[in-house]
Amino acid sequence: MKIIEILKRMFIERYCIVCTEPISYDKKEPFCDACLKDWEEFVSAKCGICGRERGSCTCLPSNVKKINHSMVSWCYFYNGEENGEINELFKNLKWNYDGRVIDFCTDKMKESLLHLCRSRGVNYKDFVVTYVPRNERNVYKYGFDQSEKLAKSLAKKLGIGVIKTFENFGTKEQKKLNKKERVKNALEAYEYIEDSVGDHKRFFLVDDILTTGSTMLACSYHLFKNGVTEVVPVVFAKDNFKIKGDRTNVKRNTKYYFTRTPKGFK
Repeated sequence: MKIIEILKRMFIERYCIVCTEPISYDKKEPFCDACLKDWEEFVSAKCGICGRERGSCTCLPSNVKKINHSMVSWCYFYNGEENGEINELFKNLKWNYDGRVIDFCTDKMKESLLHLCRSRGVNYKDFVVTYVPRNERNVYKYGFDQSEKLAKSLAKKLGIGVIKTFENFGTKEQKKLNKKERVKNALEAYEYIEDSVGDHKRFFLVDDILTTGSTMLACSYHLFKNGVTEVVPVVFAKDNFKIKGDRTNVKRNTKYYFTRTPKGFK
C-alpha cells in the first residue's frame, strides 16, 4: 500500500453523502449500508410512462431518436423526487466534487453500456469517448466539469480513449428553457474543436442526465458534420418526467415529451 493511502486512512474520515454517518474507508459506495439499501429500492422503480422496468423501457425523447434509436445507454430513471439518496448523489455529482460519487456512477454506466453493446452485438472497443462539456462559468464556479470527470473515468474503466471535442460558450441554462428553445440554445452554445475527432468514426457521447435530448442532439450534429458515423448517448440517468393526473394527462404529456419534433433542426 502506498504511503499516501496509509496517511489518508489515518487522517481522513469518510461519511455517507446522505445521512453523514461515518463509513469505512474501504467502502466503495458513497452511502452507508442503510442509505445504499434505500437507494437500491428507489432506483428499481418502473418507468412512469410505459410501466416497464429500466432494462426494457424504450421511452426516449424524439431528439435522441434522431441520433441513435437503437443504442442509448442509461442507468436510472430520475424524476427529481424528494428522495434523499438520489438527490444527494446528483448534488454531489454536479456541485460538490467527490471521487467516490464519480466512481460509483461510472461503475453503473459501464455495466449498463456493456449490457447494451452485448445485446446489440456491438464491440465497444471500436468507440472512443467524448462528452458534453460544462459551461465555462460553471466550471469556474464549482471547480470541475462533471461530464468530463464521468467521461474520463468511464473511458479508463472501458480501456478506450477519451477526446474533448467541444467547448461550451452557452449563455442560458437549459433547464430554464422549453424544448424548442433548448435545441436552438444548444446548437449555439457548443462549438466544435477543429480536427478534434481525427480519424475516429464512432463515439460514446457522455453526459450526466438526459431530459429532452436537445444537448445530445446539438453535439451529435457537430460530430456527424465532421465525419463521425455513429454516436451513442451514454448518461447516468434519464429524466422520467413526473406524470400527474388522469390517463388523459398521461397521454398528453407522453405525446408532448416523446413525439414532438422541434422545428429548425433537420
